[in-house]
Amino acid sequence: MNSDLQNKLYKSYPLIFAEVNDPSACSSIKNFGVECGNGWFNMLDELCSKVEPIIREWAIQNPDKDHPRAYQIKSKFGGLRFYMSCSYDSSFMKGEAGRLISSAEIRSNKICSSCGESGEKRCEYGVKTLCDKCHEKNVKEMENRCKNDSFGNYSR
Repeated sequence: MNSDLQNKLYKSYPLIFAEVNDPSACSSIKNFGVECGNGWFNMLDELCSKVEPIIREWAIQNPDKDHPRAYQIKSKFGGLRFYMSCSYDSSFMKGEAGRLISSAEIRSNKICSSCGESGEKRCEYGVKTLCDKCHEKNVKEMENRCKNDSFGNYSR
Protein backbone atom coordinates (compact mmCIF):
# COMPACT_ATOMS: atom_id res chain seq x y z
CA MET A 1 0.00 0.00 0.00
CA ASN A 2 1.35 3.41 -0.79
CA SER A 3 2.60 5.60 2.03
CA ASP A 4 -0.18 8.22 1.70
CA LEU A 5 -2.90 5.62 2.28
CA GLN A 6 -0.91 3.94 5.06
CA ASN A 7 -0.46 7.25 6.83
CA LYS A 8 -4.21 7.92 6.64
CA LEU A 9 -4.80 4.62 8.43
CA TYR A 10 -2.04 5.28 10.98
CA LYS A 11 -3.43 8.75 11.82
CA SER A 12 -7.08 7.71 11.89
CA TYR A 13 -6.54 4.63 14.10
CA PRO A 14 -3.73 5.33 16.58
CA LEU A 15 -4.58 2.40 18.86
CA ILE A 16 -4.58 -0.19 16.09
CA PHE A 17 -1.35 1.19 14.63
CA ALA A 18 0.44 1.94 17.91
CA GLU A 19 3.34 -0.32 16.85
CA VAL A 20 4.26 2.13 14.09
CA ASN A 21 5.24 4.85 16.57
CA ASP A 22 6.60 2.61 19.34
CA PRO A 23 10.41 2.97 19.38
CA SER A 24 10.80 -0.43 21.07
CA ALA A 25 8.57 -2.30 18.58
CA CYS A 26 10.07 -4.57 15.97
CA SER A 27 6.90 -5.79 14.27
CA SER A 28 6.27 -6.26 10.57
CA ILE A 29 3.81 -3.36 10.53
CA LYS A 30 6.54 -1.04 11.80
CA ASN A 31 9.26 -2.34 9.51
CA PHE A 32 7.31 -3.00 6.31
CA GLY A 33 4.02 -1.12 6.65
CA VAL A 34 0.73 -2.42 5.31
CA GLU A 35 1.80 -5.10 2.84
CA CYS A 36 -1.10 -5.20 0.41
CA GLY A 37 -2.41 -3.29 -2.57
CA ASN A 38 -4.16 0.08 -2.52
CA GLY A 39 -7.40 -1.59 -3.60
CA TRP A 40 -8.00 -2.87 -0.09
CA PHE A 41 -7.70 0.56 1.54
CA ASN A 42 -11.48 1.15 1.82
CA MET A 43 -12.04 -2.31 3.28
CA LEU A 44 -9.22 -1.78 5.82
CA ASP A 45 -10.50 1.70 6.69
CA GLU A 46 -13.97 0.30 7.34
CA LEU A 47 -12.56 -2.58 9.40
CA CYS A 48 -10.34 -0.31 11.49
CA SER A 49 -13.22 2.11 12.13
CA LYS A 50 -15.07 -0.77 13.80
CA VAL A 51 -12.11 -2.35 15.64
CA GLU A 52 -10.60 0.88 17.06
CA PRO A 53 -13.53 1.50 19.49
CA ILE A 54 -13.38 -2.13 20.61
CA ILE A 55 -9.70 -1.69 21.44
CA ARG A 56 -10.43 1.59 23.21
CA GLU A 57 -13.03 -0.13 25.42
CA TRP A 58 -10.69 -3.08 26.04
CA ALA A 59 -7.91 -0.70 27.12
CA ILE A 60 -10.25 0.99 29.62
CA GLN A 61 -11.20 -2.38 31.10
CA ASN A 62 -7.57 -3.60 31.18
CA PRO A 63 -5.49 -0.55 32.17
CA ASP A 64 -2.57 -2.65 33.41
CA LYS A 65 -2.00 -4.36 30.03
CA ASP A 66 -0.75 -3.23 26.63
CA HIS A 67 -3.74 -2.93 24.34
CA PRO A 68 -4.10 -5.16 21.27
CA ARG A 69 -2.60 -3.64 18.12
CA ALA A 70 -1.91 -4.57 14.54
CA TYR A 71 1.26 -6.60 14.29
CA GLN A 72 1.16 -7.42 10.57
CA ILE A 73 -1.25 -6.67 7.72
CA LYS A 74 -0.49 -8.31 4.41
CA SER A 75 -1.73 -10.21 1.42
CA LYS A 76 -1.13 -13.95 1.47
CA PHE A 77 -2.43 -16.44 -1.09
CA GLY A 78 -4.48 -13.59 -2.57
CA GLY A 79 -6.34 -12.78 0.65
CA LEU A 80 -5.98 -10.32 3.50
CA ARG A 81 -4.18 -11.38 6.67
CA PHE A 82 -4.64 -9.06 9.65
CA TYR A 83 -2.60 -10.13 12.69
CA MET A 84 -3.04 -8.55 16.11
CA SER A 85 -0.53 -8.68 18.99
CA CYS A 86 -2.91 -9.88 21.69
CA SER A 87 -1.82 -13.46 22.33
CA TYR A 88 -1.97 -12.82 26.08
CA ASP A 89 -5.76 -12.38 25.78
CA SER A 90 -7.25 -14.87 23.33
CA SER A 91 -10.75 -13.69 24.25
CA PHE A 92 -10.12 -10.46 22.34
CA MET A 93 -9.82 -12.28 19.01
CA LYS A 94 -12.67 -14.65 19.88
CA GLY A 95 -14.99 -11.67 20.35
CA GLU A 96 -16.38 -9.03 18.02
CA ALA A 97 -12.96 -7.80 16.84
CA GLY A 98 -12.00 -11.29 15.72
CA ARG A 99 -15.30 -11.72 13.88
CA LEU A 100 -14.84 -8.38 12.10
CA ILE A 101 -11.28 -9.26 11.08
CA SER A 102 -12.31 -12.72 9.85
CA SER A 103 -15.14 -11.20 7.83
CA ALA A 104 -12.77 -8.71 6.16
CA GLU A 105 -10.28 -11.48 5.41
CA ILE A 106 -13.03 -13.47 3.69
CA ARG A 107 -14.34 -10.44 1.76
CA SER A 108 -10.83 -9.65 0.51
CA ASN A 109 -10.98 -12.77 -1.66
CA LYS A 110 -13.56 -11.01 -3.86
CA ILE A 111 -12.02 -7.50 -3.95
CA CYS A 112 -9.26 -6.51 -6.38
CA SER A 113 -6.20 -5.73 -4.29
CA SER A 114 -5.05 -3.19 -6.89
CA CYS A 115 -8.14 -1.08 -7.57
CA GLY A 116 -10.87 -2.17 -5.12
CA GLU A 117 -13.36 -3.37 -7.74
CA SER A 118 -14.83 -6.89 -7.71
CA GLY A 119 -12.09 -9.44 -8.27
CA GLU A 120 -11.21 -13.09 -8.10
CA LYS A 121 -8.17 -15.17 -7.24
CA ARG A 122 -5.60 -15.34 -10.02
CA CYS A 123 -2.70 -17.76 -9.88
CA GLU A 124 -0.43 -16.54 -12.66
CA TYR A 125 2.84 -15.12 -11.33
CA GLY A 126 1.79 -15.62 -7.72
CA VAL A 127 -1.64 -15.67 -6.13
CA LYS A 128 -3.49 -12.34 -6.15
CA THR A 129 -7.11 -11.23 -6.07
CA LEU A 130 -7.60 -9.04 -9.14
CA CYS A 131 -10.32 -7.77 -11.44
CA ASP A 132 -10.03 -8.59 -15.16
CA LYS A 133 -8.43 -5.23 -16.04
CA CYS A 134 -5.79 -5.35 -13.28
CA HIS A 135 -5.12 -9.02 -14.02
CA GLU A 136 -4.34 -8.25 -17.67
CA LYS A 137 -2.07 -5.39 -16.60
CA ASN A 138 -0.30 -7.65 -14.06
CA VAL A 139 0.28 -10.41 -16.63
CA LYS A 140 1.76 -7.91 -19.13
CA GLU A 141 4.04 -6.39 -16.48
CA MET A 142 5.27 -9.81 -15.36
CA GLU A 143 5.84 -11.00 -18.92
CA ASN A 144 7.89 -7.85 -19.61
CA ARG A 145 9.92 -8.42 -16.45
CA CYS A 146 10.59 -12.00 -17.49
CA LYS A 147 11.74 -10.93 -20.95
CA ASN A 148 14.21 -8.54 -19.37
CA ASP A 149 15.35 -11.02 -16.72
CA SER A 150 19.01 -11.91 -17.22
CA PHE A 151 18.37 -15.33 -15.65
CA GLY A 152 15.96 -16.45 -18.35
CA ASN A 153 12.26 -16.34 -18.90
CA TYR A 154 9.72 -17.58 -16.41
CA SER A 155 7.23 -19.88 -18.03
CA ARG A 156 3.70 -20.25 -16.76
